[in-house]
Amino acid sequence: MFKRLVLIGLLAVFVLAASQVMAGEEKDALYWYKLGLATEGSYDDYAKQVEYYTKAIELAPNWAYAFNNRGVAYYNLAMWEKAKADFDKAMELKPGYKLAQENRAGVNFNKDGAAMEGWEGSYRDRLAAGF
Repeated sequence: MFKRLVLIGLLAVFVLAASQVMAGEEKDALYWYKLGLATEGSYDDYAKQVEYYTKAIELAPNWAYAFNNRGVAYYNLAMWEKAKADFDKAMELKPGYKLAQENRAGVNFNKDGAAMEGWEGSYRDRLAAGF
């Protein structure tokens, strides 16, 4: 009986410790996300944002908002394909995510030297986003 109580007690301590670690990871993801939000302006700042949002995504890989924001940072760095991939992932994680749809449409529209094919893709994206 005593061994069972000790085993149950150890199991309870293990579960509590594991839940605190998981909560700590979520807190860490939020920390990196907030750093990304607070960093804005120059080319170097956008590179920092990519770094911060990437860390948040590593800790919370199903967080659509972090993917969208990293996509915006890539967009500001003119890294069109990476931005588009992040917006696509954000929409996959959160279907109907209007802001990610609008941002993705902007990628097609604002590529340097965009061809008519890119413009048509942007037009279709904007229609899907409700424009």
